[in-house]
Parts: sequence; C-alpha cells; structure tokens
Amino acid sequence: MLIVGLGSQQLTGAGPMGYVRFVLAAIVVGFHCKFGVIHQTIGGLAAVEAFFIISGFYMAAAYERHYSGQPAAFVASRFARLYPLYIIVVMATFVLHWWNPANQTGILNYFRTDTPPYLVNLSLIGLDLFSAIHSNKYLLIPPAWSISAELVFYALLPALLLLNGKSLAAFVVAAFAFKITMIHCCGLRWAYYPFFSQIGYFGTGILLFWLRDRLTWSTRTGYCAHCSLRPLPSRQPLCRHRPKRRRRSGSGAGSRDLHRDSDALRADQRAAVHRIGRRVIWRLSPAFSLHPDRDRSADL
Repeated sequence: MLIVGLGSQQLTGAGPMGYVRFVLAAIVVGFHCKFGVIHQTIGGLAAVEAFFIISGFYMAAAYERHYSGQPAAFVASRFARLYPLYIIVVMATFVLHWWNPANQTGILNYFRTDTPPYLVNLSLIGLDLFSAIHSNKYLLIPPAWSISAELVFYALLPALLLLNGKSLAAFVVAAFAFKITMIHCCGLRWAYYPFFSQIGYFGTGILLFWLRDRLTWSTRTGYCAHCSLRPLPSRQPLCRHRPKRRRRSGSGAGSRDLHRDSDALRADQRAAVHRIGRRVIWRLSPAFSLHPDRDRSADL
C-alpha cells in the first residue's frame, strides 16, 4: 500500500515520532537512575538501540534533503551541533567535582585514575571503543559513548546511501550476524559499546528510509492520482478555454488576473491528468471486463 505525502514534521521528528523519542529518552534516564528496580520497562539497552534505528531513518532523510552530495558538510554540521553541548556538560562535571569531591555515586570515577584519558574525553572521538577496551566508568559522561558511535555512523552514512536495496539489506543482516558473533566470542561489552556492533540498528533505520522513499508518493503525485481516478462529468470539455479578458490598470487588477490565469492553468493540468488516466483505464479495461462500450448482453 502506497503512503501519500509524509509531511515535513514527520521527517523532523516534530510529529508522533517525537513522542516516541521522548519516551525512549525517559527510559534511558530511568535505567541510569535505577528506576528499573521499581518498574521494569524495555530496558535502557534496548532503548539506546531503538534510538540508533530512529537516528538512521532521520539522518538519511536529512542528508538526502539538505546535504545530498556533500558528505563533509553533513558530518561537520552534525559534529558542530553535538560537540558544544557536550563540552558544556563536561565543564559542568568539572565544576561538580570541585564543589563536591566525594565520589559516592561513582559518576566521577574519571578523577580516581592515575592517568585520566584526557584526549578521549575532551574530543568525543573514540569513546565507544574506549568503553569496550576499558570501561565507560572512566568517562566524564559515561552515556556519551553512544554519541561517539553516532559520529562514526554519520561519517559512514553517505557511503551506505549509495547501496541499493538488496545490498543495504545484506549489509544489515551481516551487521547483526557480526553482533551475535561478538556476543558469543567477546562478551556483551564488545557486542554493545563499539560502533561496529551497533551499526546494524543504524543501517536498519536507513533501510526503512529507503523503503519509505520507494513506497511513498509525494503529495502532488498523490493528488494527481486521485484526480485521474475521479470520473469526469458527462459532456464536460477536457480543457476549458476561457475568453481573453482585457486587463485592468492597477496592481490589484493585475494580481486578480494573475490568479485567474493560475486557476485556469491548474484546471487544464487536472484535465490533462484526467485524460491520461482515462486512456490508461481504457487500455486496461478489456482485461478486467470494464470497457464502457462492451455489450454485456452475453453476460446476462
């Protein structure tokens, strides 16, 4: 079934998907706050991976709409959007440590090591791999490993969009097979934190966008299809030629004449779409016994 005209709100997350993202974010926060001991949800791990699917869909849409053919500009824009906020939170963490050096919650384990990983924490690059090799407890912002993985996904997105549907689906299947292998061979930490273990979810989002892009009609196309299937009134000319009217002087009169000309042009376009639709139906009708001039006495 074809979907007609998804609006811009649905591609920016301002519609119902925005509520889904909010619920997933609340689940992640509840997971880190140990809310699961009170009420168990799908869990923080599953919520993060669901985020990767949504991210793959929306990032593919954003790239195709605003950055097509500009991979460097796309990656730079995403990094510029994420990094300033990350640095603000890092600075706030430093202030929190100076104000209260106690480490009762374990959030500030970064300051309890002899060689704090300064470069990884300040650059936001490689946090996912560092979490797999060591532990995310030595990160200033432990959940930021997912943002680091997202940045790698953004860099790979233009290449993934070059794949056709079958190749993209094969890539997703191979990514999940690799994740399963990592679980059995290296444990959950290596199957969860690194970008190469989570790229299957991001690729799933891209595949969903690819399918949506192929199965969706634009609003204009859907309107034309609707008009072509609507029957024409009998004895109505396909194109209405209106007599030319003498233009009046003044900007208001010129504007009204322009609107009338635009309305007439749209009417002629709709009539042309009707004519094409009727010709298609006329050609296909013998196969479905729908020809209007067919003698139906043999069917009685």
